[in-house]
Amino acid sequence: LVLAHAALAEIGRSLGREATGFTPEAEARLMAHPWPGNVRELRNAIERALIFSRGPRIGTDALVLTSLPGDDGAGTAANGGFSFAVGGTLEDLERAYIADALARSTGTYADVAEQLGISKKTLWEKRKRYDLDAPAGA
Repeated sequence: LVLAHAALAEIGRSLGREATGFTPEAEARLMAHPWPGNVRELRNAIERALIFSRGPRIGTDALVLTSLPGDDGAGTAANGGFSFAVGGTLEDLERAYIADALARSTGTYADVAEQLGISKKTLWEKRKRYDLDAPAGA
């Protein structure tokens, strides 16, 4: 939780959003998640949650965690894919979707671009525009 709160404060400042913490339910979900992507996955999940949250506290409605086999799937689409909260802009959705694809990727930018159906150049431009980290292994 210490890392989650530190990431929330840092990302909140960078997005110009007030971020005061997590609801007890969201904290419980953060603690129960296995975090296979480690700190990068944690930061991406918190950034998506902050983008889609309606207030300064992050609740379970905005906290989307990628499910693994054996997880209860809470916070993910029924098919285990990407899901999002209603209320954000199309730009917020695109940013979160690309961040999710980058976080889940174990391949190169070319692999991620192909999965997203865009060119490597377009992916590069969107990474720069949204200030997204490089995928693992790239």
